[in-house]
Amino acid sequence: MLLNHVQRAQEQGDVITGLLYVDPIASDIHEVLETPIKPLNQMSEANLCPGSEALTAVNAGFR
Repeated sequence: MLLNHVQRAQEQGDVITGLLYVDPIASDIHEVLETPIKPLNQMSEANLCPGSEALTAVNAGFR
């Protein structure tokens, strides 16, 4: 939310001032989301489209 506010202000030519807190022990977003290290455009189709069973398992996790 904060970054959206800063970006909107920047688009209007305003500068947001103040103190931003950065958590020094925060997890990296890639660690949290468990994203692969290898770029998606270098992955095989089998890795990118694991099949209907994997999709069913993912969807079951949202129920």
